[in-house]
Parts: sequence; structure tokens; C-alpha cells
Amino acid sequence: MYKRAITAVFAIVLLLSSWASAAEIGGELQSGAVYELEEGITEVPIRFKLALEERPAGRGKMYLSLKGLFDPLREGDEQLSLSLDEAYMAIYLNALDLVVGRQVISWGTADGFNPTNYFARLSEEALLEGSLRGEPVMGVQAAYYHPDWSVTGVVLPVFSPQKLSGRMRGMFESQPTGPLLLQAIEEAERPDPSLTNMEFGLRAETSVQGWDLQLSGYYGFESLPGITMSVTFNPQPQLVFEGEYRRQWYVGAATAGFLGDWGVKAEVAYGGPVPFEDDVITMSQNEAAWKGVVGAEYMVPVGNGVLVQAQYIYEGSGGLFTPYRDPMIEPEPGQYLMGRVSYNFTFEDSVELATLYSLQDKSAVLMPGFKYRLPQGLELQGSILKAVGEGELELVPDQVRLAVTYRF
Repeated sequence: MYKRAITAVFAIVLLLSSWASAAEIGGELQSGAVYELEEGITEVPIRFKLALEERPAGRGKMYLSLKGLFDPLREGDEQLSLSLDEAYMAIYLNALDLVVGRQVISWGTADGFNPTNYFARLSEEALLEGSLRGEPVMGVQAAYYHPDWSVTGVVLPVFSPQKLSGRMRGMFESQPTGPLLLQAIEEAERPDPSLTNMEFGLRAETSVQGWDLQLSGYYGFESLPGITMSVTFNPQPQLVFEGEYRRQWYVGAATAGFLGDWGVKAEVAYGGPVPFEDDVITMSQNEAAWKGVVGAEYMVPVGNGVLVQAQYIYEGSGGLFTPYRDPMIEPEPGQYLMGRVSYNFTFEDSVELATLYSLQDKSAVLMPGFKYRLPQGLELQGSILKAVGEGELELVPDQVRLAVTYRF
């Protein structure tokens, strides 16, 4: 594993040596620790990111970033990794922007949970650290701008599934049938890159009396495979799980604007995967459903301003964090309240308190945190995750996270 990582480093350095001399170089190095109240120190990750950017003649952009992780407390392939983050070329014409390559595609208007952000693949780190930054995908994004409206189209020739972290695997394995379910997920055949397996998205955007309005559609694949369950007798009864990445479709709308001093954002989407046959026992969403979010924010005029945000989240197919369910129980729509209060002492120093509350089982997660600028370009970050109640959100472990980041 270490030899492969070192070989990859040298290959990338040789590949970029000629370009790096003319490009702007930046990045960050982060060292941190995660302390779980029941397990002690479970992670001591050292992360780095290196980014190279060049803007030839001001009519475009070439961008490449690499990311790496080393954590001696992790096991197997998760202990050391080096991977390509983003790598794309952007061309800016008079009324057309074209971006080709591995890129983060972010659609919608809401903060955090975006029903119309169809291409998002959120990692565990993005959720626990609060960044909510999606994983890059390989594709082409083109946007045409008219003075009164714009149209954006996306084509993904290569399918990117949701990544399963070590913690997610552990959660599956802790359940009685979890190992079989995890095996079905990992063995599900991914769609091959081909013309018939491409993913598509289209968005139209305009402004009406100061309100941003978006209409969008998507045709692609599930980020995690649909799972079916059956029973075989060999000679004893035995459960068999099978996974399949099904085609799915969504149509949606999003808006953002102001009502007086209140900022308002809302999104709604309807759709789902191509259903399994009626005689199949499924553990996944098997019919079209609604999902939506509506939120408001207000700046309280105290000191530099206290930002107060609140959201209502609706997930018609079930819980946000439970993609698979008991096939014998009819799923109920997931409903959540999310709140956030933050205060900036300076442009770089801040404190905040965020919370997510499930209206179904009354469980919640509290997430206080802070950022503090240190000398020499260093930043200290800290947060606490505390689960309250018994239910879906109880799966989040109580933990304290600290990190020091150096940006260059």
C-alpha cells in the first residue's frame, strides 16, 4: 500500500513539473484528532491538499488539486491514501462557460441539504465537519447566459457511486444482517462508461422581482445500489441480498430571495429510481417521492451581527441517513428541523452552534464549534458532536474534534 502511494506521488510530480512552473500553487496541511467519549482517541488524521491553478489570457482556467490522508489509527487502505481531487479546464466565452473534467457540481439554493443538487456525493468527513462539500465527478458542464435568464447542462460519462467510509461499514456490520447487506452493496455491478449509461442534468434560471428561480431535471443512477432480499433453502433457510444500480429521475424547483430583512431559500424535487418488480422484496426506495427544504435566515444587529438560520427538511422516501429499511415496515417520510446560530468576532474568528432534530423519533445532534486564527497563517478549529435521544440520529457518535490548519 505504501509503495503504491509513493509511486503515485512521483508519477504526479513528474506529470505536473512543467505546468507547475507557470501556475499558481496553493494548498493546505491539516493535523487533527478525534476523541470519542466512549472509545477515546479514534482518529489522528494528517491531511494535505495541493492545488495548481492557471488562467491563460483571462479567458479560462486550468485547475488541478490533489489530496492525501495519513492516519495511523485507521486500518487497511484507509490508513494512507493519495487521490486526485479536482482536475478540469474551464473556458469562458462571451455568453458561454464550459467546464470539462473532474469537478464539484453544486446546484440549488438551500444551505446543507439540497434536493435539487442531484450530483452531490457527500463524504462522512463533509457531514461530520460541517463543510457539506460534495465529492468531484467526471463530466462536462456548460452554461449559457442571457441578460434575463440562463441555462446549464451537465453530462456525466463516468458514474461515481457514494463512498462507504470505515465508520459506515462498521455501522452495517454491527447489525445482524449487516455483513450480507454490505457485501451486496460492494458487489453490485457499476454502470460501465458508455453512451447509454451517461447521466444528464438540465437547469433553467431566471430572476423575478428580486427572487432567483430555478427549474431543473436529472436522469442518472442511484448513488447507492438498490437492494433486494430473498430467501433460499440450502438446505436451511438463508437470506440472500442482491444490489443493483438503478436508473433514477428527478424534476425540481428552487428559489431564493428576501422578505423584508429575512433571507428565504426553498427547494422541492420529485422523483425516484426505476422500481423493482412487484414480486421482489426490496429494502430501498421503490416509488417516486417528494423531498423538499424551506429555510430562513436573519442577521440580529448585535455587535458584528448574529446570524440565525432555520430550516425544515422533508424526505418523502424515509430518513436522511437510512438509505435501507426493513422491508416488512412501511417507511414514513423523514422530517427534520435544522438550526444554526453563528457570530464572527473578526473576519476569521467565529463561534457557532448547529443542531439537527428529527421530528419522527425526537432524536437530535448538537454541534457547537469555533474557528480561531493563529499567527503564521495557522487556523485552529474545534467542534463537539453530541447525540440526544434515541433514534436515527443516535448513530452519530459523541465526539470532540480538533484540528490545526496551515494554508499557503
